[in-house]
Amino acid sequence: MKPILLNLAADRQPGTRVSPVLLLGLALLVGFFTYYTMKAIYENRRTIAEYERKIAAIDRGKRIRVKIQENRLPKVSKERTVEVENEVGFINAAIFGKLFPWDLLLDDLERSVPEGVVLLKFAAEENTRKVQIQGEARAMEEITRFLENLENSRHYSETALRSLNTASMDASEYRGEGPGEVLRFELECTAAGAEPLG
Repeated sequence: MKPILLNLAADRQPGTRVSPVLLLGLALLVGFFTYYTMKAIYENRRTIAEYERKIAAIDRGKRIRVKIQENRLPKVSKERTVEVENEVGFINAAIFGKLFPWDLLLDDLERSVPEGVVLLKFAAEENTRKVQIQGEARAMEEITRFLENLENSRHYSETALRSLNTASMDASEYRGEGPGEVLRFELECTAAGAEPLG
């Protein structure tokens, strides 16, 4: 009787084997990949260890500098401490908007000044909302336009002309124009929507 040969591996012919050269090449390829991977891991660990040493040295240096600076700091009197706390309180109040926003007030003033009006003085009374403005103009229409612009602005109200007089000017004193008379005015207004200053 003849033996029956069964081929359980359907894709192979009976009696074929994987070539030993192919297996050797595959083993060498895996070996090279393993070698280069291990070498990269080793170099990365060495680099990380080097950076850790540098960071530790920097931390030690910082701690030493802080200790040296602590020893050099002068002793501050209680009066000076209170003075600094008051200054910081004022600055914090300004930062958090507890004081009137002067930048908005001055921006409105700049937008309200018509051509032909020259401002000479801007002052606010202590602890009030009252603002005094002095200036000059060539014509009454310019002053009237200035008053109307202030009254229509967001940050000024209750605008009133307090004084008006004339002065003679020569060409060098007033915007390079010819000599003549100029109107000097003083007005007072209230900083609208502002808390009392101070």
